[in-house]
Amino acid sequence: MKNLIRFLAKNSHWFVFLLLEIIGIILYSQFNSRQGAVIFSSVNNVAGAFYQVSSSLGTYLNLKKENSALHDENVELNMQIAQLREQLQDVGWSADTLSKCIDTTLNVRYLIKARVINNTLFRKDNFITLDKGETDGISKEMGVIDSNGIVGVIFMTSKHYSLVLPLLNSQSSINCKVAMTEFFGALSWNRESLRYACLNDLPRHSIVEKGDKIVTNGFSAVFPAGLPVGEVEEILDGDDNQSYKLKVKLGVDFANLRNVYVIDARIDEERRNLESLVK
Repeated sequence: MKNLIRFLAKNSHWFVFLLLEIIGIILYSQFNSRQGAVIFSSVNNVAGAFYQVSSSLGTYLNLKKENSALHDENVELNMQIAQLREQLQDVGWSADTLSKCIDTTLNVRYLIKARVINNTLFRKDNFITLDKGETDGISKEMGVIDSNGIVGVIFMTSKHYSLVLPLLNSQSSINCKVAMTEFFGALSWNRESLRYACLNDLPRHSIVEKGDKIVTNGFSAVFPAGLPVGEVEEILDGDDNQSYKLKVKLGVDFANLRNVYVIDARIDEERRNLESLVK
């Protein structure tokens, strides 16, 4: 302890110099918008690189566990694909029709794989940093999902990184519906838990039960219809006492989020441009 105090006392002038430099840079960036933007961009790139190194180390340490989970996921997906093919063929779909349907879907949308390198959980407005950016084809207002459901929406990008506005954010609002019905509402986070959100403004005549699946309804150009969100945990009265509010257990475990996929819905660009004219 004495050696540490002696070291700090001996080099105190360097610490004072460093502190003054930091204060100077902060003041300079605040009163010079152009230079401030450059400094902010540089700091963001440095922070992104740091998060990437930290995430890479964590991923390496959890590699065995992740490989096992991916293997189980692939097995389950292959089983679901086989079952879906059988069901479609039972109702009269030929092999050629199935192939054309798959080709059309892939031409409309494709996924950009990305890795989570930073993820806040306990703020009012959480955010997620991805290791892919503009050079990888990612832009604002693209949807982000993982194998268990929707994660959020891209709201800021740089050349090599992007920031996601996740479901665990007070500004997030996603149009969702009860699966197999047309009863829909707005999904938002109430900050009570990392695993739960609320589907608000569901009509009183809605037919819904505990355990029902919640999916996207396709009203937004960000997410196609039918993507999994979670399942109904509890049915409550809405704040206006004239609607239902559903407590939804989210499919995504944000505390263990690693690999995600960014949805590039190229065909929806025309829709976005048209709808932006009336906003």
